Amino acid sequence: MSRDTPPDVVAVLGQLFSEGAQAAKGGDVETARRTIESAERVISNKIPNDHERERLLHGCQRVRAHLGADGAGDVAVAAEYLTAMEASLREE
Repeated sequence: MSRDTPPDVVAVLGQLFSEGAQAAKGGDVETARRTIESAERVISNKIPNDHERERLLHGCQRVRAHLGADGAGDVAVAAEYLTAMEASLREE
């Protein structure tokens, strides 16, 4: 993440991505969806860098696609995607 992003925002996103990944791994698609919705709100409102905002929102869209509209998607892929997104927050 860029230095423009406040550390508390990075921490909140890390927590949301981690919770979403754990929910997806456990088959709790609804909780995973709710964490993605929360993450999207944080990203849209708190990430100042346009490129990072778009990258993270794209990741959230991919997770939604892997969760599937009716929960019949590939939740394992969604969980791994969220884990990768969490790891990307630590990169600079």
